[in-house]
Amino acid sequence: MTAKYWGRGPETWTPGLITAKTTGPFELESSAATPGDAASIPKASRVTVDPPSQFCRRNVHYKTGVGCEPATPPPPKNDNEQDIEDESTWLPWGASRDHLTPADTMRSVLSDNSFSRIDEDDIPLSTSSITRAVNRSQDQIEVDSWGFAIMARNLKSLHSLRENGGNMPPHDLKHIHPFHLAASHLDGAHSCCLVLIHLRTTLQGEFSLENNYTNDLGHTVLDSLMINILRSHTSVTPSEVCQGFEKQNRFPGEEVDICGRWDADSRCIRQLYASGRFTIPFEWKHPYCHSSVQTICHLITTLFVIDFSLDINLPSGLFSKRCGRCRKDLKLLPLHTLVMVALYLGDRGTSGETMFGAIATLSCMLAAGTNPCQTAEISVSALLGTDTGKECTHSSVTPSELASLVPDGVVESWPRERQRGWRAFVAVLDFALSGSQDLGVLWGASQTEMLTYRRIKTIDPWVSDRFDIQQLLQGLYDRPRPTNIPLHRDGDGLRQYFDTQGLFHGYGHLYPTNHEVCTRYFMNLEDWRRTTFIDPP
Repeated sequence: MTAKYWGRGPETWTPGLITAKTTGPFELESSAATPGDAASIPKASRVTVDPPSQFCRRNVHYKTGVGCEPATPPPPKNDNEQDIEDESTWLPWGASRDHLTPADTMRSVLSDNSFSRIDEDDIPLSTSSITRAVNRSQDQIEVDSWGFAIMARNLKSLHSLRENGGNMPPHDLKHIHPFHLAASHLDGAHSCCLVLIHLRTTLQGEFSLENNYTNDLGHTVLDSLMINILRSHTSVTPSEVCQGFEKQNRFPGEEVDICGRWDADSRCIRQLYASGRFTIPFEWKHPYCHSSVQTICHLITTLFVIDFSLDINLPSGLFSKRCGRCRKDLKLLPLHTLVMVALYLGDRGTSGETMFGAIATLSCMLAAGTNPCQTAEISVSALLGTDTGKECTHSSVTPSELASLVPDGVVESWPRERQRGWRAFVAVLDFALSGSQDLGVLWGASQTEMLTYRRIKTIDPWVSDRFDIQQLLQGLYDRPRPTNIPLHRDGDGLRQYFDTQGLFHGYGHLYPTNHEVCTRYFMNLEDWRRTTFIDPP
């Protein structure tokens, strides 16, 4: 809680404040008992779990010079008016007072046991021995402070750690893989790409992204983004994605929803854990939505477009196999991995999935330099779980060829909307082989759609009629060109000009805002209760 809310609200989080903020009366009742009163604690099976809203939150990168009216009343004038359950009443910490650093706060609460309700007399260690252990673990506490700040997506806390660390991160920071940690705890409702951008620009040398792009499991940071899509929008299990996840029943970062519907301290999550369940129920998930894909695409831009020192075409560590006959390692490349993600969105996705997110992510990755012609040694039967291992079944295929090898019977078992979206996705892959500059049309239209439309009511479609996937597919079949999208075909009076790469020419054109992609207002984003205004990248 300290890491998440560093810089505003309570400066010291006691067990009582944490309880009041996260679960309120539910937790207060069940936590009132002492450890010896186990009979008074409600059984996990009797805990009621309230599901989160199915509606996404969203962020707006707010730029100076754009008019904006505050959606909440001004904060209170004194600390006594702060309501722990209403963040709009929280005050920023006063700059005139000295504050403990995040690391010093961790040392303090570990030493005095203020983070726990358990009495010191019930701990089988003396306070002095805990204090000595804390003093011997200074570097580890610094590393943990960085990790908590990254997982909490708190830029103020990260800035504080950087400033108080003498501009040099702790040596062991690289062992927690900070870039992968940030990609696993994405929050498209509040911080979007800002944490990764901060790490990208401040961690240099041995801590740089270039030197820490792949973790101990062989996963790239881009792989972490793909995992985020799968865990948030499909029923895929960790072991199906990576052999290194075989013993895990949950993905890293599940407690944070990419489109802002729950967080680690949300009441629904605390109730879920109290009920004895620790994986996100499938019924909580929804399609690969605009808030989610916008965040993923901003991260891809941060990784591969801002600075061209990173090659997006490095091998993926997901869905890797080994031939049962010749023992050859079969590794996918990024676009092949995206094909598998799209396949699982179609086969194991949620009700209402349209595949717009997969198409938009594909157009973003192509704009970022992925090579659609590059081949990888792949066994489709191994990927689909039908390989017997008695003979070599792998061959060198492009992403387009991999997609075409998915059996028709598999695709035809999906809802019609997913079938249409998958065929459009494959058609874009086929078209990408030509290297045509018309690919920029798809990326420009995808950005405009993401920035101007959200599902407001349960009866609303997940994609607007301005981005018609059926018309996109028909255009790719007939011409073939990805230009038969209403946003492009009829959009001269709606959208701003973008170039052949799909980039809008304005300030910060790599991360365009609503007003930079539109010539006039045609959005449906007026529900400001679901909107957070954040700094530009």
